[in-house]
Amino acid sequence: MKLQKPKLIKKAVKIISDNRGYVSGNDLDKLFKVKKDFLFIPKYKLFSHTKKRNTFRGFHYQKKPKPQNKLIIIYSGKIIDFIIPIENPEYKYVKSYELSEGDAIFIPSNYAHAFLSLSKDVIMEYYMDEKFYPSMYKGIYGLDILKAKLKYKNIIVSEKDRKLPKLIKNKNL
Repeated sequence: MKLQKPKLIKKAVKIISDNRGYVSGNDLDKLFKVKKDFLFIPKYKLFSHTKKRNTFRGFHYQKKPKPQNKLIIIYSGKIIDFIIPIENPEYKYVKSYELSEGDAIFIPSNYAHAFLSLSKDVIMEYYMDEKFYPSMYKGIYGLDILKAKLKYKNIIVSEKDRKLPKLIKNKNL
């Protein structure tokens, strides 16, 4: 059974900080049980460090037959997380969530995912229930969403993300 909607989990992990840095202990049984009748079993893990503020990554997803559900944990920094349904990628369906240290979000495979760093040194961990297959990896151009909805300027984005297709159909915000 797959979840159809994302699930935001505030303060999902315990982060203990001091002047040396931080340590985080995660109860994986609790974290991966995102719904009473759904157990998330990760097969692939990704660790991400975004150095600069106003860096945009996304919208990314993995297409069928190997789609990925994602559980993302924020270890340091602050972001705006964005999702958009893959089957209906229109402006009006973009959802955003503000996340910071200790928060997590579960993103079902029927959504493309992106984020904008609101601070420097954002550290995130991704757990996916399917391995990464480069041939299945896809994306949707997202800079127009940021510029229109959030009025952001001077956004740092990779050349790869700049070349993603503009699949968003409805430009009405």
